[in-house]
Amino acid sequence: MYFSMNKSEIKIIGRKDRLDFPDLNLENIEVKVDTGAYSSSIHCRDINLSKNKDGVNELSFVLLDPSHVKYHGKTFSTTNFKEIENSINTEVRT
Repeated sequence: MYFSMNKSEIKIIGRKDRLDFPDLNLENIEVKVDTGAYSSSIHCRDINLSKNKDGVNELSFVLLDPSHVKYHGKTFSTTNFKEIENSINTEVRT
């Protein structure tokens, strides 16, 4: 089946949006919307996986890049994550 539409008939739905992450002290962060994705991601750096004082794996990271206008350099930590393997290397998802 083939559909023909004029450019004026095509409606773009939220290709880009802005989100707030109040728990992370980040507001109005530009994000890309991927309606076919099963999960989302955000750029981070200084990623470290270690054991905390209770012997539980803990993931720490800094969000965004120093060149980003909203960058504040704060390190975040969580024990709520899982490791998955993709075709390139191992990813850690929270």
